[in-house]
Amino acid sequence: MKKLVLFLLILGVSVACALAQSQPPEELKTFTPDKEGNIFMFGGSQFRAATERINGSIALNPDALHKTFKAMFQLDMKRLKIETVIDRGIQKVVWNAAVYPQAILRIESLDVVEDVGLVDGLPITTDAKATFEFHGVKKSVELKDLRFTYFPKNSRFVQWLPGDVLRLVGGFEIEFEDYNVETKPELTSPISIHFSLFAVDIAEAVSVPAERIGDYLRVPFSFLGDYWLDEPDWQKLTNPQYIASLSYEKQIPDKVKQIDGEKVAITGFMLPIDVDKGKVRRFLLMKSTMSCCFGVAPRINELVYVESPKERKIQAVMDMPITVFGKLSVSQQFREDLMLMGVYQLELDKVKRAR
Repeated sequence: MKKLVLFLLILGVSVACALAQSQPPEELKTFTPDKEGNIFMFGGSQFRAATERINGSIALNPDALHKTFKAMFQLDMKRLKIETVIDRGIQKVVWNAAVYPQAILRIESLDVVEDVGLVDGLPITTDAKATFEFHGVKKSVELKDLRFTYFPKNSRFVQWLPGDVLRLVGGFEIEFEDYNVETKPELTSPISIHFSLFAVDIAEAVSVPAERIGDYLRVPFSFLGDYWLDEPDWQKLTNPQYIASLSYEKQIPDKVKQIDGEKVAITGFMLPIDVDKGKVRRFLLMKSTMSCCFGVAPRINELVYVESPKERKIQAVMDMPITVFGKLSVSQQFREDLMLMGVYQLELDKVKRAR
């Protein structure tokens, strides 16, 4: 009898797993901030400052916001502009942008009911839970009255943009003291951060590359990185069970999988993994130098793991753009020591310094 119960239990679990796997994944639309019309404004009682240089992405299913919405925005603090000086005197804020060049806002969940969906031109207002990483400190924040409006492609409101559009407006408060930001005279009241963003559905905005350099397809990072991938818990990447649970394969768009196995040329910056007398065999190709110089964690699809075959080593090139040529693999990538290397691996043919 016990064996029968155990068999039925195992059978039930297997059937449940099979059914779960057969369910199609939520179809996510991924939006990225448009090049213009976006701003993050920092404001206190005695100063105003703003940055308009914003990267990031928003992922959602328009019909299932309650369980799919997530967003991440990277703010270029080196481009922060002081908008006004209050006439009671100059308020000095030490941003330390050379040391902490980025701030990162991650919106993790919305406080909406299950049946709320996006409708053309109809604003939705809700609260949201988020984290704000700023000045080397990461803390939870509450977004009050986050408002977003969805405009499908060819809507009369946004005909000048290439795809579906999401308008996102919100704000939150922080204490500079919590983030170790120095102010003179000292600010004791909360600082308000407000943002206003236009984001475009990248499925429409970014097309499959067609340009070639000889036999190699030129693939820009704007194509490799312009879709949503869940950020891993980096502290758990030594846990084999956690690693086995990662499923980035399902999140890679079909148009990106089309270049799996292609001979490609990709331009970026080298981050050596192993250096021996100025030469390397393995390195990461990064979208920018922010990760190399300032320790800003790149998104998983903003790096390529490059390996030169047969122990052949090449000269390390630092702080200068290079173009790598070779065969690209598109899939979840791990080193033999189970270190996550992203979703792209390139078997190197040659390297050239980019112009």
